[in-house]
Amino acid sequence: MAIFQSTSVSAVILVICLACRVAGAEAVTVDGRVLEGAFSGAGAEVVFASGSDHIDLARIARVTLQKDLTDVPLVSGIRFKDDTLVRGRVTLGRESVKVHSARLGEIEVPVRNTADIFIECRGEMPDDTPTGALLVNGDFLSAGSISISPDGAVMDSALGHIELPPGRIAAVRLRRREPCLAGAVVVLDNGDRLNAATLAAVPGGFNVSCIFGEVEVPAKWISEISFPERMRYLSDTPATVTLHGFAPEGVRYCWADRGPGTCLESRLVRFRRGFFVRAGAAASVPLPRGAETLVFVPQIAAGSNPAAGKFSVRTGEGEIWTKRIDSDSLPEAVVLKLGGAASVTLSFDSKPSGLFGAAGIWGDSFVTIGPQK
Repeated sequence: MAIFQSTSVSAVILVICLACRVAGAEAVTVDGRVLEGAFSGAGAEVVFASGSDHIDLARIARVTLQKDLTDVPLVSGIRFKDDTLVRGRVTLGRESVKVHSARLGEIEVPVRNTADIFIECRGEMPDDTPTGALLVNGDFLSAGSISISPDGAVMDSALGHIELPPGRIAAVRLRRREPCLAGAVVVLDNGDRLNAATLAAVPGGFNVSCIFGEVEVPAKWISEISFPERMRYLSDTPATVTLHGFAPEGVRYCWADRGPGTCLESRLVRFRRGFFVRAGAAASVPLPRGAETLVFVPQIAAGSNPAAGKFSVRTGEGEIWTKRIDSDSLPEAVVLKLGGAASVTLSFDSKPSGLFGAAGIWGDSFVTIGPQK
């Protein structure tokens, strides 16, 4: 059994015990190499095997096990206080809550470990949403205190003492999330996210230890496994966006896996998360210490007019990459060495501007992070 100790989170241990080969995977190393292969090895010699190359897992930033994701909207389920998310039918209790997951089975957890409970929701609650209840009619009631039971929710708000039956509740926010730096993040094919303290390979899949205990997850249901100490999505990093021009859709948002035009394949992965920057705009993103490479897939947003534009990347040393992309361009991953840069600026320009404007997608954009001394 090979044990990997996290360099910055002493309580986190990653355990990879290869009882079987999980083949057909694609790995991105911290130095930006994209490799196709499989986990392989035994004992202390666990590696990611790609042809004749054998890469130590400490040099792996992310492994993609499958590219085709199922579009499962977040209607019901639980988001835990550490940002773990499990979809499924919810059963309310006073001290605990159950979620009946099609992927993981029945999970029962203490209410104190939950942040959001989705009962019949039609959309996400923003991060800055206060404690309270989102009603099925779209109204939101903030609360000084809130508790749940099989009979629904009880809350004290500016409107007084309120009792809400389950049929009126779309979602409940019990507390703000407290995201922690997990040893590994396991994303399932339906969009569920498991923040893992330990991860072990078992026949046909992985044993994941997370906030609600240990669960075995078949490899066929896993989309990706990433190691937060070694990679960071740019969409998870606060950015400063300059506003110029206009576009068919917003200025910047987290590319959310779903929707028309997002399922284009590349050798890396399909568009997963990233930036949406309109013509004439630029997004300046601070980089984590030790960032080695920037990886992204440039693409013209659907509905852009004109359907082409110039993508550029700058660091403090000046422009390090630029390319004109049009709507017929095949999606290809770009991997850039960062050379110790503290930030990057992503800009998109398209001239002349059409009636509805143009926008560029920096799809699946992330940085890899090297070992810290």
